[in-house]
Amino acid sequence: MKQAISPSVSRLPLALLLALLMALPACKKKEVADRTRPERGTKQSAPNVPVADNVVATVGDLQITRDEYEAESARLTPSGSLNKVQQRNMERRALKELINRRLIELAAGAEGIEVTEEELEAHWAATVKALGGESAYQTFLTRNGYSEESHREALVGNLLRARLRDRFFHEVITEEQVKAYYKGYGDNPGRGNKVRVARILLRVDQHAHESEWREAEAKIRAIEVELNAGLPFDEAVAKYSDGPYAKRGGDMGWASDKRLPKETFGPALAMQVGELKGPIRGKLGVELITVTDSKNDAAGAFEAERENVRQVLEQQRDVRNDRRLIEKLEALYRVEKFL
Repeated sequence: MKQAISPSVSRLPLALLLALLMALPACKKKEVADRTRPERGTKQSAPNVPVADNVVATVGDLQITRDEYEAESARLTPSGSLNKVQQRNMERRALKELINRRLIELAAGAEGIEVTEEELEAHWAATVKALGGESAYQTFLTRNGYSEESHREALVGNLLRARLRDRFFHEVITEEQVKAYYKGYGDNPGRGNKVRVARILLRVDQHAHESEWREAEAKIRAIEVELNAGLPFDEAVAKYSDGPYAKRGGDMGWASDKRLPKETFGPALAMQVGELKGPIRGKLGVELITVTDSKNDAAGAFEAERENVRQVLEQQRDVRNDRRLIEKLEALYRVEKFL
């Protein structure tokens, strides 16, 4: 008999949870499911139970502790310092994420939706493979603040959420939708050859004396010498660039023949990855640019693109229905915040 993983997995170590579930008789599990199933037209809330000081929110009869909230805030916070507004926004996002998890747990329990250990293992293995193997997976965990155990718990939540979406908002992508999206994509004039551009910008006022422009150009040439001697481009950006893209290593994103400013992106389209070009005079000053990647995103033949288009439409559908699901559950279960 397959052992199921309860929706409350996100609050218990996986090994401990499995041991507890194996000890539960079937009748007890049915009793719990019956008790958590909401009546139609009612908004579920916990009875008048005192709330502990370390509880920051309740969702139905489930609680969110301050320890969980602070751990999730830390996981979502990128490296580096945040200002007060950014920190507060991150904290709101952390609380919202935890509330959504509890809503999913309650709804999955009420609907009798479970994830087996075999299903979790298969989904986890597919995730590791999609990320590029064990080494890339470990990098993913580090960058996203997960341990392997907490990431497995997140995968359980994702599977439960997907099954709830399908139950409440079942929607099949049709061939007609695939063809319509393909036509719109293929007819987009912005599709075609693209390069990813990064730059170092030395600001010079447009009305500055010619000597200031020449001084900036001389400095760009000196920076190019350092780059050719082995200085990484992002380090040179941090050291010299005055541009608005300096905080992200000079990365300006993908450029095409439709993107402005022409003086920056026009020359880049004729460059190879890793090539340097400068000094270039622009509206903000003098630039040194490089190409970090290239691609051609023009649509191929319909038969070759059909499954890619279907996947895009399915992702858009899931995002849309995920939002509808959370709105539905927020109307069904009482959420109270104590921050």
